[in-house]
Amino acid sequence: MMRRYDWVRAAGCLFVAAACLATSGCGQKEEIPELVSVTGKVTFQGQPLANASISFFPADEDKESTSVVRPHAQTDEQGQYELSWNTENGGAPPGKYQVAITAFKPNDDEEIQPESLIPKKYNSPKTSGLIADVREDGENVFNYDLQG
Repeated sequence: MMRRYDWVRAAGCLFVAAACLATSGCGQKEEIPELVSVTGKVTFQGQPLANASISFFPADEDKESTSVVRPHAQTDEQGQYELSWNTENGGAPPGKYQVAITAFKPNDDEEIQPESLIPKKYNSPKTSGLIADVREDGENVFNYDLQG
């Protein structure tokens, strides 16, 4: 018998497997675009937000994207982050982005959905109101002080 949230984990695994198969066709690897360093700090009501996930979604992503890779990072204890394109390449391609941030209270009980540490509007790039314009030249530091 599946536990309450085991189906979520199973669906996630299937999604990742399908994405890997879709991007691995005929031995071709996704071409790594030009990347620039992107750093910043995430705070919630002025306090560093540790262990938060931050993801940058291209602002023009209304068109169908073939890439499953998104610039993302995990904040450290001081809320600092440095984006990476994948596990091997740091940075993000220049462009305009909508930003999503998630942070949850630690939870050892797999049957209970973890409680969000921040308002849920920040979990989606469409509702967060957070943006970034990553430039090829210049310093790309994006600090976000979340409120709520």
